[in-house]
Amino acid sequence: KAATSTKTTLRGTILRAIISQLFLFVPLAIVATIIGRWEKWTFAQGLYATFTTASTVGYGDMAPLSQRSRLLAATLFIPLSVLSIENVLIKIVSHYIGKSTAKAEREFLRRSVTLDDLENMDFDGDGEVTEADFLAFMLVAMGRVDRDAVVYVRKLFRALDVGKDGRLMKEDLITLAKRRLRSKRLKRRTRTVEASDTNIQ
Repeated sequence: KAATSTKTTLRGTILRAIISQLFLFVPLAIVATIIGRWEKWTFAQGLYATFTTASTVGYGDMAPLSQRSRLLAATLFIPLSVLSIENVLIKIVSHYIGKSTAKAEREFLRRSVTLDDLENMDFDGDGEVTEADFLAFMLVAMGRVDRDAVVYVRKLFRALDVGKDGRLMKEDLITLAKRRLRSKRLKRRTRTVEASDTNIQ
């Protein structure tokens, strides 16, 4: 059942990827048909040329010879084909990466917490691991966020927490606003005094 579910999911991913590129596949098919008629290729030859070009393999054994075919291929066919196949492949690769990441996360969550983990969870070094510490550690361990980002956010929180009680309240923001206002006024006064001293000299 698990294998069937995996195949269905992959099949659905491929199908959705192809459908999402229909806006490119339709004009691509039209351009390929035009080039094929100009070059008098059979359907099989045109299909072969399309896949070798779109996959960037480019063996060179099937290439347009006339000037107009080369111009159309260079300006429309090659860019459209490479872009459409690239987008489909990106979605398929993302599917596999997502599955492997989810599997790694499940395995990590199932394992036991070690003493080393407990030490690493103590971001602020106070010897205690709070729920916030545990959450930050798990997000970093699972690759959801960067450790430096967690440290920066904690510093930002402490800067906003004027009361130093571990909570953000309206009073904290009001106090910060007053401090900034006083700082701006002080800077203006300093500039005014410096300007006056300059004029006197």
